[in-house]
Amino acid sequence: MSTTTISTANVVDRLAVSDVLIRYATAQDSRDWELLASCFTDDARLDYDTSGVFGRDDFVEHCRVGLARMKATQHCVTNHVISLDGDHAHSTSYVVAQHVRENDVTFTLGGTYHDDLVRSDAEWRIASRRFVTLWKAGQLR
Repeated sequence: MSTTTISTANVVDRLAVSDVLIRYATAQDSRDWELLASCFTDDARLDYDTSGVFGRDDFVEHCRVGLARMKATQHCVTNHVISLDGDHAHSTSYVVAQHVRENDVTFTLGGTYHDDLVRSDAEWRIASRRFVTLWKAGQLR
């Protein structure tokens, strides 16, 4: 059995990376577009297999418009697997995103986020994301 020494700095960084992933979900569901933008670097590249490739500002606008059609959403981002390398990190996590339209028709999808993050000004942000859909249920439209 091997043992790994985990430093306090390593734990703090892992928590900070997890916090960005959770903040992303919270921003989506609370419709806080400024908070959503704060999760990404200015030049972030976001590749969502369900809707295209975006820069940060275009992605925030895409979410604002798309989620305006929803009565409610709930994004659950879990199972964070994080690797750290100085001011760079990679994270793979699960997502289940529930969407409820005004007429109570629901659409749910599950998938994985593959994120590259950077630490800038003592704060972690997503520099690139690839979303891979694993399953879908219900009707989006």
